Amino acid sequence: MKVLIFKDSLQSGGAERRLVELLKGLSTTGKFHFDLVLMNKEVHYTDVFRIKNITIHYLVRDTKRDLKIFGKFFRLCKQLKPDVVHTWDLMTSFYTLPVVALSRIPWINGRITIAPLTIKPFSPDWFFTKITYYFSDVVLANSKAGLKVFRVPEKKALCIYNGFDFNRLANLKNTETVKNEFDIKTPFAVCMVASFTKVKDYNTFFAAAEIITGKRNDITFLAIGEGDNYLFYKNKYQNSSLIKLLGRQKDVESIVNCCDISVLCSAAEGISNSLMESMALGKPVIATSIGGTPELVINNDTGFIIGFQACDTLVQKIEYLINNPEVKNEMGQKGKKRIEQNFSQQVMNEKFFSLYSKYQRGSGDAV
Repeated sequence: MKVLIFKDSLQSGGAERRLVELLKGLSTTGKFHFDLVLMNKEVHYTDVFRIKNITIHYLVRDTKRDLKIFGKFFRLCKQLKPDVVHTWDLMTSFYTLPVVALSRIPWINGRITIAPLTIKPFSPDWFFTKITYYFSDVVLANSKAGLKVFRVPEKKALCIYNGFDFNRLANLKNTETVKNEFDIKTPFAVCMVASFTKVKDYNTFFAAAEIITGKRNDITFLAIGEGDNYLFYKNKYQNSSLIKLLGRQKDVESIVNCCDISVLCSAAEGISNSLMESMALGKPVIATSIGGTPELVINNDTGFIIGFQACDTLVQKIEYLINNPEVKNEMGQKGKKRIEQNFSQQVMNEKFFSLYSKYQRGSGDAV
């Protein structure tokens, strides 16, 4: 069957990595041919070019909301005749809505990838999202919290959790090699892997780091990622030997593996890929009780769930785990087991295989 995937870009990001890993897995089944439509030619996940049974198309915008894309996408769908269209973000859903309304192609609407605390009623985002429900066959999210906060109609709502590919851990660098590379001289390290954007709460992470490094010198704090606020914090901590900003890194897994604890302070989340990665590496996690995080992290079992901007609690939990290595290691192993059983790449692939198969012409199962 023919599946058309419409994605804004394949630049660095959790959703982008998730898509490429999904395409890798499903392409080997021989059941699907994928037409991947991108709106940006800058591709960071170059593995996509080596995937079999996939054709890549580009519909590059001249402006932020290029109205010519509507016509181009309509003609492309008419040419390709896909069994189903699957959009992965708000922008591609914007361009897809009138096309599927006219052509009646089944539509899997995957624009819900986070779960903010609230959605402002009657905002443009709220209004457009509500309209898409009517034309969507399935409204897909990667967390139950996302479906709830966006108030998706139950008959169209579907949650498929992100899946982690344990093959990514096959060639980890030696811990001492990583520590030498980034000049980490302390016996312990705590990391946060996230973009420097307004939804990621680096303020709380760095505030906790300042408190802890002000009274002990055996823990290094690592921030991994880039974004709008990166240079501000980079300049602020440029002279610190215990608070390090590493920017965007290719081998994130090896860096997380040399750490003792992984932290994620956030104002909005779906199912965090960085938390999944840390848990798969056997690291206890401390994360904000936002969005889908409580669906992933079991409080007091695989890590700790804390309140939003709860700096004092974050300090307490970090020091507790560092001071209690047996608890730290036990939580890490429980987290790894949870990823293996409930959030593996195989589990995710099987759920998408079942979803896409419903739309094969002649199957009689399309919803």
